[in-house]
Amino acid sequence: MRSLSKIFLLAFAVMIFGSAGPSHGMDFPIASPLERFEKRLDEVEGYLDIAAKKKGVENQMRYLDRSGIRDVLTELQNLFWLYSKRYGRFRKFRDVMKDLEDHISHLGDYKKYLRYAEQVDADTEQRYKEKLDHEISLYRNYLKNSDWLKPGHPLIRRIREELRKTDWPSLEADRNYLLKRVAKKLKKMHREEYDFNLVEEGWHELRRDVRRFEYLNDAMDGLVTPSPDIACPLGGPVNGRKKDRARKQDAYNCHVAPCLVKKLSQADDELLELKKAGAWHEASGKDIPPGMYERVKKIHTELIESKVYLHLASQLKDCRTAEAR
Repeated sequence: MRSLSKIFLLAFAVMIFGSAGPSHGMDFPIASPLERFEKRLDEVEGYLDIAAKKKGVENQMRYLDRSGIRDVLTELQNLFWLYSKRYGRFRKFRDVMKDLEDHISHLGDYKKYLRYAEQVDADTEQRYKEKLDHEISLYRNYLKNSDWLKPGHPLIRRIREELRKTDWPSLEADRNYLLKRVAKKLKKMHREEYDFNLVEEGWHELRRDVRRFEYLNDAMDGLVTPSPDIACPLGGPVNGRKKDRARKQDAYNCHVAPCLVKKLSQADDELLELKKAGAWHEASGKDIPPGMYERVKKIHTELIESKVYLHLASQLKDCRTAEAR
């Protein structure tokens, strides 16, 4: 997944390069929300064109596994999710992107698990080889029976047609909608519960949610950016900037406290290492040390007690223009 540092780079690009025109004194980097979808679909088509030229499904799978298509599919998933509240039919497009991304992801995961199993014994290695073969079979059949690699990209073409006939909101209304949508998701994440006794269903799901802000912000092209001008609210009350909400919003980017983004990034890094170690223990047939369970739980507890999600949600609300609050 693309690094959280991308948030800073995107913010710089928006400031330096031209905009699509002012609205209420605000410069927008796009002419329409449709642009966010079109450029990513262009990227996906580029990867698919290369894959389609490979001889045999196995070579096509191998290329897609090593390409950057998974990142783009993840961004499209989150982009369709962002707008699915407004346009319900977008849910099916999100699922289409998720299906291919899941196959690529699962294949990569079981390749790693097999490498872990090879270090244990022949029986464990054989068991995971069979699991990997099963994933390869599922993936192969999926590619053969789907429209992803068909000439002319009929699947992408159908999606583009639906997007182009969508009645998109004004750019200011779109910005307010996205900020509100992400803020609500952050509040829901604050209430989420996890089974810390399970690596894949618990630890992995926690890490997925910790990265959710990054996922959504990537999909929004870095709409939310850290700024040293925003004081760190950790340790203070949520809604601490309420007095600033009356000020006019004249910058497209929503500035948030860097400490909030850093807190999520640190949690993500640590959860990744713990998940890798947990997966190795599971593949090896070894018991996971109790301390690892406790550390995962502590990371979650620290995020909740410090109210990182709620502070971020509050700062996104602050960024919405006055008429939208």
